[in-house]
Amino acid sequence: MIKALEIEVGLCHTVKREVFSEDCGIFIGGRRGSVERYALGIDIGTTSVKVLLISESGKIVAEAVRGHDLLSPYQNWAEEKADIWWSNTVEAVREISQKKPDELRSTVSIGCSGMVPAIVLLDEQGRPVRNTIQQNDARAIDQIDRVTAALDQELLYEQTGGRTNQQHIIPRLLWVKENEPEVWARVRWIMGSTPRFFQSRLSTFHWMTS
Repeated sequence: MIKALEIEVGLCHTVKREVFSEDCGIFIGGRRGSVERYALGIDIGTTSVKVLLISESGKIVAEAVRGHDLLSPYQNWAEEKADIWWSNTVEAVREISQKKPDELRSTVSIGCSGMVPAIVLLDEQGRPVRNTIQQNDARAIDQIDRVTAALDQELLYEQTGGRTNQQHIIPRLLWVKENEPEVWARVRWIMGSTPRFFQSRLSTFHWMTS
């Protein structure tokens, strides 16, 4: 049984590593007394997952890449499968564990970067209820028009530096609510980016409720 240890992930939220360690079939330990400690970097790109093992001196000691697809079943749609992000990451970490097992056991932190804003909708158990809606998705044309009309765009610009556009989360959430009510009814947690989804998998923290 893997002991639950605490590490820092992403925005310095303290999390337990047991889920990630058990999925990968390895022990990410941060061993005491090791000569050098390491960080695991996870980047979720548009078409691949890249994982790096980096020493505290800044040297890349191992890396692994797994590809995935950007899905566009209809015009203006851009989706991906969050579960594939996770399984690809697990496979990549396993590869690194085969290349550098001792160094991986000396990992003391994990950082995740990815696409923003990519919407991941989760049910009560934290499972995706549909494909993600990516930052370059442009389906919510009607919803953007309505949100644009409802909000003071000049005030929005003053406060945020931008006006309502296709990358904003609210129009895309409205699209799901109006076009996929059976999916929307199952939504409990909304992740507004890829790193947030990974932090939810690595911890018990959630950022926005439906």
